[in-house]
Amino acid sequence: MNPLYLPKIAVIIAVHNGLLFTRRCLDALQAQAEAEFEIVVVDDGSTDGTAAFLHEHHADVKVLPGTGKLWWSGATNVACKHAISHGAEVVVLFNNDNVECSPNLIRRLSELASSTGDCVSAVALMERPNGSRVILHAGGTIDWRGRGGQLLETGNRYVSEERVVECDWLPGTAVALTADTYLALGGADERRFPQYRGDIDLTLRARNLGRRCLVARNIWVMNDREQSGLSFDRRLSVRDIAAGFISLRSPYNLREAVGFAVRHCPVRFIPHYLIRYYARYVYACLKTRYPSISRLRSILSGFAESGRSK
Repeated sequence: MNPLYLPKIAVIIAVHNGLLFTRRCLDALQAQAEAEFEIVVVDDGSTDGTAAFLHEHHADVKVLPGTGKLWWSGATNVACKHAISHGAEVVVLFNNDNVECSPNLIRRLSELASSTGDCVSAVALMERPNGSRVILHAGGTIDWRGRGGQLLETGNRYVSEERVVECDWLPGTAVALTADTYLALGGADERRFPQYRGDIDLTLRARNLGRRCLVARNIWVMNDREQSGLSFDRRLSVRDIAAGFISLRSPYNLREAVGFAVRHCPVRFIPHYLIRYYARYVYACLKTRYPSISRLRSILSGFAESGRSK
């Protein structure tokens, strides 16, 4: 690719409420240097004044309305199809709770996606309560015999490096792909994975088509975790725990978790993967109700280690 050529870029943001996050996200994007791009926001039935705010303060942002039932995958598809039909050559999937980023983020992502044809992500950071910044993820890995899909380097200190690293899959925090790749994949699978796993499924399918999943280590995006779905930071009621198995707002809903395993996991490992996955969920839920269970687990682990050392 000609190093002076920058493809036509569209930044894709799916929104359902979260106006405070969206405001900070758009401010961060407006601070981007050396890149021209269109921002396409799908406002999927927000009730917090998002539409009015965007109309008044961001007239240059293309806003597409949703019914409130598109979820992440459906909203992303609506925005990507609109952008590509209007000439976008690269789409950058971007979370509205990304509140700060490298000043060259969009340009760098787009250049790499355009020159390689691969899916490309930045390193995602998060802020700890003490104000320190650490890695949220640097891509993801898949181990069907172990813990399944896991984020890479969570909690590690971030150091900018001039290198690009390949991994198994990419979260949709800030990931770029060409229009050709998006069309070849048919977009995100909004029927099977409307909210969670839409991004991991998309990038795993891209790998099946021969596209790599790459993480550029010299660009970053700061993600505010307050908007995340199911939280184990409070005592969960029995109703909360049961809802986690069925609600689309929960990454543990059976519809998406089982569907994901059936599509991507080797058949012989499906029972193992699902049992471990839901055992971790139940343990995390019980820990919110019975904190002493953590100490019991530590004691049992200590006995196990002692037995193995003899």
